Amino acid sequence: MALCMLTLPTWNRILKLPCSAWLLGTALTIPYAACREYLLHLPHNSTAFTLLQNKGMHAAFKNIHQQLCLLGSRSTLAVRLQSCLSQLAHWCPLFGEVGFLPRFTFPFVKLFGTMMETTFEVAATLLLNWCKGWFELFPNAPLPLLRRFLLMLAHHDQELGSHLQSLGLPLLQQLWEQLSGALSDLLPSQQDWLVLWDHCLAAPAGPCFMYKLLASYLIRQRRLLLAVRDEQQLTQLFESRPAVDIQQLVQQAYKLQETTPHYAVVGSITLTPLPSVPAGSASYPAFNEYPVGSIELQEMQRRRIQEAEDALIRRRQVVAELEQRSKQVAFDSAALTAQRQQLAALDAQRRTALHAVEDSLAAATSRLDDAAKGQKLKQIRMVEEAYQASLSSLRAEWSAELAALKADVEHRRRLTAAALKSRQEEEDIKALEFQTQQRLWALQQEELAAAGTSALQDTAAAQAAALAAEQQRKVAEWQAQDEARALCQQHEAARRARLLVAAEQEAAKQAAKGLLLAQELHTQQDLAKVHRWQCLTAACAA
Repeated sequence: MALCMLTLPTWNRILKLPCSAWLLGTALTIPYAACREYLLHLPHNSTAFTLLQNKGMHAAFKNIHQQLCLLGSRSTLAVRLQSCLSQLAHWCPLFGEVGFLPRFTFPFVKLFGTMMETTFEVAATLLLNWCKGWFELFPNAPLPLLRRFLLMLAHHDQELGSHLQSLGLPLLQQLWEQLSGALSDLLPSQQDWLVLWDHCLAAPAGPCFMYKLLASYLIRQRRLLLAVRDEQQLTQLFESRPAVDIQQLVQQAYKLQETTPHYAVVGSITLTPLPSVPAGSASYPAFNEYPVGSIELQEMQRRRIQEAEDALIRRRQVVAELEQRSKQVAFDSAALTAQRQQLAALDAQRRTALHAVEDSLAAATSRLDDAAKGQKLKQIRMVEEAYQASLSSLRAEWSAELAALKADVEHRRRLTAAALKSRQEEEDIKALEFQTQQRLWALQQEELAAAGTSALQDTAAAQAAALAAEQQRKVAEWQAQDEARALCQQHEAARRARLLVAAEQEAAKQAAKGLLLAQELHTQQDLAKVHRWQCLTAACAA
């Protein structure tokens, strides 16, 4: 039956079957992989998966077959595991540094076989949900989560929980080993492990049901755990994998789920599947629930270790090559020694016959040596002549290049001097223009000031004349009116008239002085402005 043809009532009928019926395959004819894909809501984002797959093998998992003791680096299982781990590391840099990731992923890679896309999405969904909270203290183990698990266990079994808490860090390390191995080290058979994880995927409680299964396992091993007193006994107990009834373990886990209060729940209670993206989308959702600084430090350390390993491999290769060459030299030396011994024996046999030939060849050898020496001297003279000719050619080329460089430098110096002279003339012209404008402006201001002063003087004189005429008119009126008065009053009026005229003249003088003082102050202000402008211009020019 195809996965797309399974309706909701069909899934409800499947989920209502006993675990031994639908999880172990005794009453169901549909593929198990289809059931698990449905439970995890896999999006099957083929485009994004292909992009991750095309990035190739990640450097962190080059020797993964050595860590898990697989058949070899080219075995099918090793290649699939390398591919899945590399895709996870390309999806999120964190998974390239997680040490337990191969142990956690290996059972699922083995389970899903050739369905590489399904394997990757299953692993990603498990890391997002069942491993939630594991990477908050990376690269350290999630000790707060493990202690919370012990508190939940103590809620159901106070004596066992207190005893396990008294064991301290070794117990937490063992619990972390079991969780980081996807509980594959707890059960003796793969079939029991499949039943365990099928219940983890199908339980209504969500991903937190995995911790109920682990607590149920510990409670089932209560008698053995209470007898443990040290780390060695604890390690031996978990490594021995004591037998357990998987059906009873699962039933007790469901009972623990029903009796666990909300505040004691460990892990996520809801499944957050990978989101279904539109067709052709090229990315999976980003996973960022981890300290980025720790990952960068881990990557730097891994690169440094890899560089050191590469250097060590190169040194080993050099040493091996030197050893090989030493052996070859020793072998050649031994062969040469044997050959020399054989030649010595032959020479001893032939030496008598060669004495006569040597005497006859001595003269010829002497002549040939003289001819060879003469030829060699001739060759040496030819080499010296060629060397001298080449040296002369080089010196000529260097002299020509030096002359060209000097000419270029002189030309650039002339151009620079001409440019500086032109710039200086422009600055001088600008300065003369500015001075001319300042002088014209000063003359205009002086003319305006003189015109203003003359106008003020004329106005003051006109006002004084008008006042005098008015006073004279009034005096004449008073004289006409006071003709009948006594002569003494006439003299007093005349005296008062004279005093009034003097006071008016003094007031006019004071007003003229005030106008002249204001004009002088205004002129000084204008001169100060002109002085500041000249200073500013000089500063800008400098």
